Amino acid sequence: MHDAVSLCRPTPPCSSDRPCTSSLPQSRLPVVDWLSTIKMERYADRLEQAGFHSAADAARLQRQDLVALGITLAGHQKKILSSAAAVVRSASTMSTCAAAGGASFV
Repeated sequence: MHDAVSLCRPTPPCSSDRPCTSSLPQSRLPVVDWLSTIKMERYADRLEQAGFHSAADAARLQRQDLVALGITLAGHQKKILSSAAAVVRSASTMSTCAAAGGASFV
């Protein structure tokens, strides 16, 4: 079993075909980059126009919000909402890591 500090992970390196956003915590990623990680970038414009500009903003999304934005496929809704919840958990873990005095890599 791992405690929250032992779950801290290094940020993956930047790829050559995308701008480097890996130095940002996942919660601070622009919404288009966050959605790209889950292959849902087709919805980036809709979310940005609705005021969701970062992955952290998406944490407040609910199913009815997605429906109102025209994201009606249940599988896509589930993928987006699950990822948004993971971003919140990740941000919480990173806060724990910072409070513990830095990252401990597994």
